[in-house]
Amino acid sequence: MAPQAGPAMVLQQSPAGALLQNMPGSPVAPFGATAVVPSGAPPPAAVQRLGEILGDTAMVERCAASGLVPVHVLNALTALGEQAVRMGIDYARLGLGWNHPMTRMQYRLAAHGSILAPVSRQRAAQSQAQMKEALVKIANGDDGEDAVRKLFLREIGVDPNSPSGLQATFQGVAAALEAELLLPLRALKEGESFMHKTHCGSPLPPEKIAEVVQAIVAAVLSRPGGFPAWRYGNPVGLRQLEGLTERQIAMWREATSVNHQCGLRTHEDSASELGLFWATKIGGPSHGFDFEAQCLLPLLANARHKVILISDPVYPEHPCGRAHWRFLWAGNMDGSTNSSPEPRLWLEAVNLDFDAARVVDTTNYVAAVLAHVMCKSEAMEVPVLIDSKLTDFANQIGHSLGAGGRVFRTTERLELRPSNGVCEASDYLSQKHDWLQLHVEVTMPLPRSMYVPSMLTEVFQGRVQGGVSSPKAPSPAP
Repeated sequence: MAPQAGPAMVLQQSPAGALLQNMPGSPVAPFGATAVVPSGAPPPAAVQRLGEILGDTAMVERCAASGLVPVHVLNALTALGEQAVRMGIDYARLGLGWNHPMTRMQYRLAAHGSILAPVSRQRAAQSQAQMKEALVKIANGDDGEDAVRKLFLREIGVDPNSPSGLQATFQGVAAALEAELLLPLRALKEGESFMHKTHCGSPLPPEKIAEVVQAIVAAVLSRPGGFPAWRYGNPVGLRQLEGLTERQIAMWREATSVNHQCGLRTHEDSASELGLFWATKIGGPSHGFDFEAQCLLPLLANARHKVILISDPVYPEHPCGRAHWRFLWAGNMDGSTNSSPEPRLWLEAVNLDFDAARVVDTTNYVAAVLAHVMCKSEAMEVPVLIDSKLTDFANQIGHSLGAGGRVFRTTERLELRPSNGVCEASDYLSQKHDWLQLHVEVTMPLPRSMYVPSMLTEVFQGRVQGGVSSPKAPSPAP
């Protein structure tokens, strides 16, 4: 039997395959590898930086001179210090809310009111003291990797001896630090009580919120690659994608990346998917890990939910655009589920980072995202639903790609299988913004434009001519 086509083979065979490339979106280690490779004595610059963070360069120099502090441990301690000491926010006492930073750079600059609040600075001082104590013990022979692991867990409010704490490894912690996840994980753990109701005040089950937060933390810290393995491998996630072929599932899971002639790169984060924690800090103002955090859980926990990020060389600090990106199923127009549902890709609005907005030219952002989703549509052989206001623009982009797909206008109701994030959140799928979603639902009728990939255009053209009514017969766009 011939081997089944993997993602790379599929891309080569797809008409749009030349545009799809596997490129990382975040600097993380390959699956199964340590995030930072130890080598030799700590460089002077690294020692100096950790000394500045801990406020005692002489002590750090003495510890480094012991020869018992590996480079990868010192680097992890430095990253931990940047996030817990310099950027630290005490969510346990401040809680979650709209008073926290709106952009990723506001955290990195460490000048926001939440970071400078007395309670946050008091906690940062405690973190600093604990790190000093740990470093001295490492220099006297303690296991450096285990010390970093325990420090990180305590910083995010997790008992090292708890189930999720025991699953954590140094490699998982190091990857989380490299992705700047200390504050996001701390906010989710210490802010659970703020996620017990929706934006409109409807109750959410506390025990379910606690379960999914614990599962997210455990998956992230278990190992590099543990987070996407959990997202796509848990029973709820498997059910969300049930009905796709193995090839289509592989294509959906892939962190597809497209380099565009205008210099932009659109990408579904990276293989680690740790960038999802920061994605909703791009534009809005929207929910994030430290305000309306229950709305972030569906993105973190659902196999059907991803984002498309835009990286612009003019703003190299981090991705500066994003759009929510889902995989769903078509329901019947009477509001019932379909026994043989058709798959759909679903694109939402492109949002822009507030800090990046001051320096980037957004002229090609929407076009780049449309090209990305059309390439993915061709590769997966699944139609994609987009905002109907983009119909003419989508036609232009489709023609320029030359893949042979067509744009139709349609109205469909979509099946939402149960959410693994307790709730679902979307201003486009529902008028409720966010809501408890533990059971199958079918959306209201949604007028959209649909890009139909080349291999399915005859089927959809036949529906127009034959008047097929479920889903509602699409009409071709001019």
